[in-house]
Amino acid sequence: AATDDEAEELVRTCVYSLGDHSEYLRTARDPCDVMIAYLEEYFRAGPTEEEASLAIAAGREGARLSHDHDRQYLFCMQSLQLWREGKPAMY
Repeated sequence: AATDDEAEELVRTCVYSLGDHSEYLRTARDPCDVMIAYLEEYFRAGPTEEEASLAIAAGREGARLSHDHDRQYLFCMQSLQLWREGKPAMY
């Protein structure tokens, strides 16, 4: 049987572990939430004006692929969502 000191230390360790997990999620997952919010606020899927376009063109500014705005928007959104959902499992 555990002594009172051992039980107290076990509880303290569990509380610290929960705090570590919360901090990990705050620093690893929350930035994804922020970027998703930015993406939704400043960009939309569908037709867009040139200055608000996420389109990339091969050979331009180092891009090796070409994607129209819709495809790049979807890629960005899916990537951020994947990272957001995967981060808790990485702890």
